Amino acid sequence: MAAGDIRGAFSMSEPGLGSDVSAITSKAVKDGDEYVLNGQKMWLTNGGTSTLVAVLVRSDEGHSPSETATAPHKSMTTFLIEKEAGFG
Repeated sequence: MAAGDIRGAFSMSEPGLGSDVSAITSKAVKDGDEYVLNGQKMWLTNGGTSTLVAVLVRSDEGHSPSETATAPHKSMTTFLIEKEAGFG
């Protein structure tokens, strides 16, 4: 990244949530040895030129519903996703 060979982006915002990060609904669900991410994101800075995106999603893995109800940040996880530059 420092040399400019890799351009990163961070995907956190979701439609209709404004600045309330604790209300995100995008989820990561474990499927065998992999995770499947589902949801919508917007305002992806560097999205068109990035090849590595940090995506903030919910994953209830390892946390009880009562624990995440009182501390919603505990169910949040960031995944690093490699992609080709561009949208689509």
